[in-house]
Amino acid sequence: MSSIQNYAVKRYLSLMKAGIISSGRLNDIPSMRLGFDRLVQQLEMPKNIYFKRFYIGELSAAWIKPYKANDEVVLLYLHGGGYAVGSVTSHRALVARIAQVSKVYALAIDYRLAPENPFPAALEDAVVAYKWLLLNGYKAKNIVVAGDSAGGGLCLAMLLKLRDDAVDLPAAAVCLSPWTDPKFFNTCS
Repeated sequence: MSSIQNYAVKRYLSLMKAGIISSGRLNDIPSMRLGFDRLVQQLEMPKNIYFKRFYIGELSAAWIKPYKANDEVVLLYLHGGGYAVGSVTSHRALVARIAQVSKVYALAIDYRLAPENPFPAALEDAVVAYKWLLLNGYKAKNIVVAGDSAGGGLCLAMLLKLRDDAVDLPAAAVCLSPWTDPKFFNTCS
């Protein structure tokens, strides 16, 4: 993202945050989700990307497949958003760019969000998606899990759960600014 685009997004987020706080809608999570998705959805998808939504049981997911990608390697991406906002919609352009540069397929999921779905709902959904990849022929050595912010923290929690359940671990995990200490926000006022 260019510096002008970066500035515009940061400025918009700052104004949106100020507007939500001043309007008293801080607890209006559906509006926050919609606003976040609308904001980030404006980022353009790269060209030559196949994007297809589908379900893994009741879990909403999407394949993001760049043209000429290695179909034996897959990136399982877990979006950020403080476990309360964010979605495949908000993160699809980011995931598409990562998949395109990496030349791999990507699977992104809409894990269940808080507060309606408290812990361990998101973790359970991440594990379901990972096991689905294994059941559909992907080898653990060809799977990379990644996520940003809360999604990065979720990656780490998923690795521990897979290890504890004696499930073959993925080849790698990439955590982009992972949120690993939920108590942090209790200290902010």
